[in-house]
Amino acid sequence: MDRFILDCTRLNAEAARLRDFISGDPGAILIIEFYGDTTAELLPRLDALESSLRALNGEWQFHRAIDPAAQARV
Repeated sequence: MDRFILDCTRLNAEAARLRDFISGDPGAILIIEFYGDTTAELLPRLDALESSLRALNGEWQFHRAIDPAAQARV
């Protein structure tokens, strides 16, 4: 999601309350969704993605929405 979409969510009261997983004022966010039968199956994949992104030396922040309620907020 780019800045335009993020700004729209900030200006909309209903959407603004769902932004609690966003840190700071990023220019964009990347949302990646993994599927699996169990959380244990997904954790190594999340770890691998996070490790790969950190290796790029960017200013990354990570939010893991593991449970269904947290996923629904994203």
